[in-house]
Amino acid sequence: MNATELFLKDGRPAGIFFCEKCRNVARNKETADLCCDWHYKCKECGEKVEQIHWTVCRKCEGLARIKKENERFNKADKVTEWSGAVYLEGTGNDGFHASLSDLIDELSDEWEGEWPKYAWTCKNDHFVCADIEDIFSSMEGDAPTDFDFHDLDGIPELKAAIEKFNEENKDVVSWELDYTKAVLLKQEKGDGDEKENQV
Repeated sequence: MNATELFLKDGRPAGIFFCEKCRNVARNKETADLCCDWHYKCKECGEKVEQIHWTVCRKCEGLARIKKENERFNKADKVTEWSGAVYLEGTGNDGFHASLSDLIDELSDEWEGEWPKYAWTCKNDHFVCADIEDIFSSMEGDAPTDFDFHDLDGIPELKAAIEKFNEENKDVVSWELDYTKAVLLKQEKGDGDEKENQV
């Protein structure tokens, strides 16, 4: 394939290319050249790539994911106890659990195969946080250009209501993966003793 580079209005190259056959845009010439060529080879191992627009085969992509995961784990602090939410791919609500005990319960009831060695910890994102300036910003489009929202009546009462709203919803959170800490998982033996997985 002969990829074609796009140019800006002033004639400078945009550094973006498109496939001559399907006109799909790519970030580099190599990807655009390979776009509609189903027979191109993996840039890592040289084997045929199974998926259009991929530059590596599934095997090499999987190996790269494993390598990245291992690097994250090796850099992470290892803990044996955790009081917040945790993440383990292939479980729970898209991998997320409200607590370590919830994850262990699910693993004990449903997990098949080798017991996982660790789960990632999560940070709480307190996304329910209203702000009076955000309210003013949403009104700006309809207001005259010289209007000062701080001249409105009832601002102290509105601020107090917003503070109360934020306080009453402070426990409403979403979870964000934290790759800086991994919690080591324990599995119960048949005799009731626990053993910690060797990592």
